[in-house]
Amino acid sequence: IIRSFVATGFTIIFGGDGRIIRSVDDGLTWSLTNAPIGNSVSISELVANSSTVFAATSRGILRSTDNGMNWSFSSNGLPSNADISSIMVNRNTLYISGNVGIYRSGDNGSTWQAIDLGNNRRSLSRFAIIDTNYFAVTGQGSILRFSESGTSWTEVTFRGLTVYSIGSRGRTLFAGTDGGVLRSDDLGVTWNNFNSGLPTRGFVTNFITNGNNIYADYAMLNELGTAWVRIFSSISGISIRGINTNGNTFFGVNGNQDIFRARLTPTSVRLNNEYAFDHVTLNPN
Repeated sequence: IIRSFVATGFTIIFGGDGRIIRSVDDGLTWSLTNAPIGNSVSISELVANSSTVFAATSRGILRSTDNGMNWSFSSNGLPSNADISSIMVNRNTLYISGNVGIYRSGDNGSTWQAIDLGNNRRSLSRFAIIDTNYFAVTGQGSILRFSESGTSWTEVTFRGLTVYSIGSRGRTLFAGTDGGVLRSDDLGVTWNNFNSGLPTRGFVTNFITNGNNIYADYAMLNELGTAWVRIFSSISGISIRGINTNGNTFFGVNGNQDIFRARLTPTSVRLNNEYAFDHVTLNPN
């Protein structure tokens, strides 16, 4: 099962259950990497910090210093039972979360230190950071808001809704739920429905950011930040998982774990001003 995606330069990397695959030609051809994992190890998320790529796994953190070609575990400071569900980088500091709470690293993943959340040591996933304010989705479908020191935290729940993802543009937060998108303009204190341009009560499971743009699955926030604009067609069952560093090629996965690619270029064929996805043949060597 393909769970995560990251792009660094012209290199595209997908991770899932038991393997990490890599393309150096924008998804035209693929190869297996030498990641030291078996079928029992799953990759939940990938992130890049320059040419160093990190993978959050069910056995700790994998690190590659050569754009995903070679991998080794880098879990110094993490508990031996660490099952990491999310990882992100902010101002050259790495943050991870999982069944052991939240840890950070200031030395590019060589060592990890715990962020004290008191008794709130629950499974967390999907980060967003605005200045020194941190936000994470909990395993119970709520949002945990806490400070950089971790000494104070507040849990935000939404009656009748389950939160699956969180993203940000500037100082605005977006929460993806089973009832669409919620928006907060005051660092998560108050939230409002923000579904203009999206299907009625549609599931939003993923946010993708690229520069000043943020995408909710198949729609992009308009320049004024007032509504979502659909930019993809023929996306039945496809969940957008990532975008290349040029910002013009999107990759998605459907329920059958097929990979699809959409190119947003001046020469791309469009229908009703929407870009179409093409199936990607995936035969890694």
